[in-house]
Amino acid sequence: MQRARYPLLNRIPFDQSAAGERARAMHTQVAWDFGSAGGWSSSAYSSMTAGDRRNDAAPAPALVMERLRDGPVPELLNPGTGSSSVWSIGGRLRTPAAGASFRQQFMAGADVEGDAARVRPAFSGMVGETLDGIPAHVWQFTAPESASRWTSTIVSAYASERIAIRSRAALDAGVRYENITGTNSTGAPTFPRSADTDVTVTG
Repeated sequence: MQRARYPLLNRIPFDQSAAGERARAMHTQVAWDFGSAGGWSSSAYSSMTAGDRRNDAAPAPALVMERLRDGPVPELLNPGTGSSSVWSIGGRLRTPAAGASFRQQFMAGADVEGDAARVRPAFSGMVGETLDGIPAHVWQFTAPESASRWTSTIVSAYASERIAIRSRAALDAGVRYENITGTNSTGAPTFPRSADTDVTVTG
């Protein structure tokens, strides 16, 4: 677990010099391996990483920004507050390598990974922009009622086999499958659902 607090990036335009941003992050993982002499071997793993970012700036309905000093007005929206997480789990299985003692070697594995994010803009209200002290633009930002959310999932699996034909020749065959999905706050897919399958044979 890690915690940090640092000055808010836009504390000067917000006229809150003491405002800060707090960040928290954690990571955990576990792995397992098993094998026997001259036999099958297997392994598995699981991990998760999560983070959260918030600031203590008081909401302001209106601001005045100097473009030459404070930069582009849209930068007020970044960085927003929110949280994100990534998790994964997978496993592997294999037989001894093909050679003098074993004519065949089989390998297989699978992985599943998930990502999620929840973000809320850092500002909602009206901004008066000046350029070298001269009024230039008026910006109006409206934040949605709910935070933006994204999720994605990746599933992949593979299997391969090597057959030793002679001392200097072998036949390799393999297949791999991968599927990717993702959604946003509305439940609509963020990109078309995709699934790929590859088959390879070499000698």
